[in-house]
Amino acid sequence: MLNNIRVLEFGSMISAPFATYLLSDLGAEVIKVEPLNGDPLRYMSNRTKDNSSAFFESVNRGKSSISIDFNNEHDVSKLSMLISTVDIVVHNYLPKTAKILKIDYEHIFELNPTVIYISVNGFGSNTPNGNKPGLDMVFQGLSGMMSMTGEGDTPIRTPSPIIDLSTGLYCALAATAALNKRTSSNQGSNIDISMLNTAIAMQSPLFHQFFSNNSANLEKKGNRSHGSFTNCYSSKDGYVNISITKLSQWNRLQNILEVIPIDVKSYSELFEYESTIFNAIAKYAAGMKTDRLISELENIGIPSGAVLEYDEVMKSTYVRDTRCIYKTSDGDMHINQPYYYSGKSTKNTYTPLIGEHNEKYIP
Repeated sequence: MLNNIRVLEFGSMISAPFATYLLSDLGAEVIKVEPLNGDPLRYMSNRTKDNSSAFFESVNRGKSSISIDFNNEHDVSKLSMLISTVDIVVHNYLPKTAKILKIDYEHIFELNPTVIYISVNGFGSNTPNGNKPGLDMVFQGLSGMMSMTGEGDTPIRTPSPIIDLSTGLYCALAATAALNKRTSSNQGSNIDISMLNTAIAMQSPLFHQFFSNNSANLEKKGNRSHGSFTNCYSSKDGYVNISITKLSQWNRLQNILEVIPIDVKSYSELFEYESTIFNAIAKYAAGMKTDRLISELENIGIPSGAVLEYDEVMKSTYVRDTRCIYKTSDGDMHINQPYYYSGKSTKNTYTPLIGEHNEKYIP
């Protein structure tokens, strides 16, 4: 898909590396530029069998690595030559740091006028807070996301670094769109992606509910949804998520519930009976084991699924059938992208050592 595209990544931690990892899986040649001691993410999280960081491997496989001393004239000269050959440059340094390292847009553009340049940052490069650092959890908080998770007054973050990953996804999307633009215009692009903006964009349905609520804060609903009858219920041996999003689904479900029939003409009218409906479903779920409950719900076309631990996910037939998680020939486990193209594709699952490819790219 992107086999003729070369990407240079000045990235650390997750957001920018995840973006280029996505591009790598689409076939791009990705060259990761690291300081001499490597990306800080290399030293975090559990260690793999190769004594690498599990976090680092999750967003850096399929890349080459070069290590640079930005105070060394030879390294900088060789890097400049490399910059002139690439299609895309991605970084997540603070804007002031990028300028000091001479990897800001102006310097890169001088070397490569048709480059697609992407700056990933916290608050927007050209805002008063552009040089303020921040990581995933900071933006979960600043965007209001943590005010809506969990139950009670204590804020709770989403355990997966959802803002880092979403920012990387937007970055990869913007890069592919810019490549298409360049094909027709021969013009590069200067793209700025803010993690705070990403965090807010990822909550678009809730913010629009907030706007329609006269800007009054929404009720924290825990596992219940704003706008639909979705909740997590206890069964005899676990937990099950059940979602009712259509009036026809409710009409089928209430036929097997111990509830006085609710006769309404539209889905929105069901919210007048919200407590009755949630309580009836809770009583129904509590009376049977998970497998039987899901089977009964599937028989009448109601979306449902068990709440699984990670080890149960690995054994799930749903996951096995979608090939989302796979084992490489050397026994390592990896996560596939959630899309499949027709035809054969070969993925590089190797994670590079620090500066492993210096001789190839900056001899």
